Amino acid sequence: MPTKICPVCKAEVDANAPTCPQGHEFPKSTTGTPSLSGANIDIGRIGAAGQDFRPVSAPDLNRLPDEPVIKPISVGELPSRPALTETLPKVSLATASANAPRPVDYEIVGEFRLPEGEPVLAPLAVQLGADETAHVFDAGRSDVFRWICFSSDGTMIRSVTIARGADGVKAPGGIVLDGNGRLLVADLSANCVWRCETNGALTRVGTSEPLSGPLDVCVDQSGNVIVADAIACRIVKLNPDGARLFAFGSPDQPARSADEEEEEEEEEETEGSTPTSTVAPDRLANPSAVTTDPVDNIYVADTNHHRVLKLDATGAFGGLVAQGIELLFPSSLKISATGDLYVADLDGSRVHKFGADGKHIFSLTFESGVAGGKFDVDKFGNIFLASKANQAILKVRHKE
Repeated sequence: MPTKICPVCKAEVDANAPTCPQGHEFPKSTTGTPSLSGANIDIGRIGAAGQDFRPVSAPDLNRLPDEPVIKPISVGELPSRPALTETLPKVSLATASANAPRPVDYEIVGEFRLPEGEPVLAPLAVQLGADETAHVFDAGRSDVFRWICFSSDGTMIRSVTIARGADGVKAPGGIVLDGNGRLLVADLSANCVWRCETNGALTRVGTSEPLSGPLDVCVDQSGNVIVADAIACRIVKLNPDGARLFAFGSPDQPARSADEEEEEEEEEETEGSTPTSTVAPDRLANPSAVTTDPVDNIYVADTNHHRVLKLDATGAFGGLVAQGIELLFPSSLKISATGDLYVADLDGSRVHKFGADGKHIFSLTFESGVAGGKFDVDKFGNIFLASKANQAILKVRHKE
């Protein structure tokens, strides 16, 4: 039989009884309102003392909720789409550190570009002629290389195609004009220096002198050819006929026993790497650039030793140059008509100028991709950059 509890004396009585044995009346239920009668719940334990508990109507499960009102949105209320720019950001070349850009202290004073309709220009190296022409070795076509000549005002004068691949140039490095208007090209993969005629015909220079990975080439006042033989870690000087005059340098790490290698590794762990200043002058590490001055001194970028060496015309060591600033993988060198030395490092992204007395004058830092190939300098100190990112030769100068 169903029962219920008196809320006052807690007596258990029949569920239909109006009062308990003590005469306490039970509250009457309201229609549609759930009753607590019959539930074994101590109302005195619910909520705070004196709180008014009000019955809550049960939800009507037979009634569906109202459908949401959908308000149409007018076109004027839609958020506006940001406009897309149609112009690329301008290239800025600035003296800067990696984390703290500094004010621009140079200006672009010229751009040498191909006329419309020509394949894209992808310059690898630039060399200035005595007549102020600019000679560019270009990789803009996949089937051939091109030797492109610009006038001093940037107008293309001519374009000569050069064989590329198995029957021609494979991996070009530095270039230089010889005294007869021909172009010399260092070829890393072909292990030679090519002589390119004005019609594009190729012949090898110095076939009697095996080379190993040449990366740069220059000529002196007598027409002798100097080669940065990178993999062999040496500088080779050839006469105009290709016969060897001398070779300077050898690999920094000669063949060693296992015990010697283990001993060196232990020393490096405790003392750090050997400083560049302690490396013997004739121990080179992948020299990748070479140039000469008006008296036939030779300047060598000893790339992986982060230094620049000077040799005299006979190949005798003349000391370290480009001091006063930390170089990082120097990769290109030029001597100006006034005897100033320009050094590019960090894949060409920086160019440093040193006076004829060896003192550091300024450094320019360029954005990634702006430079990187072999550069040149004219008699006014303007720097000509082979800029693949801009598909142009950029002529820049330092702001005084």
